[in-house]
Amino acid sequence: MVNKRDYSTEEDLKIKELFNKGYTSNEIAKVLNRTKGGIQKRIQAFKKKNEIEEKKRVMKQFEIREIKKAINHEGNRFLSNRATIRAGMSAYKKNDMGDLVLDIEKAKNQNFVYSEDMPRKLENIERREYNKRLT
Repeated sequence: MVNKRDYSTEEDLKIKELFNKGYTSNEIAKVLNRTKGGIQKRIQAFKKKNEIEEKKRVMKQFEIREIKKAINHEGNRFLSNRATIRAGMSAYKKNDMGDLVLDIEKAKNQNFVYSEDMPRKLENIERREYNKRLT
């Protein structure tokens, strides 16, 4: 972490931008390689000068939370994890235990992104129970 007191103009702009996007002070601190306490003090100073508004940030956080909630609700309403994986088998690979795991390397190689609500893993329960019986 950087322990210097002075913040550059670029850092101040980045703090304001990230704060207005809904980032927490901890997340901003990680991005800027600063301490959480230092970022919190800087944000408080911006609020006193009316350089940032809390209302915008709260609304953005509320919007993000509601969007995630809606995505999860709709996804769970129509397809279970097992059904989603069966519908998109090409996105998965088997590991040594027979589990189906989302193939992230394939996505990187072919330049595409999986949706946030896509199941990451489906365990092969039958094989695990079979192995328990053998031991």
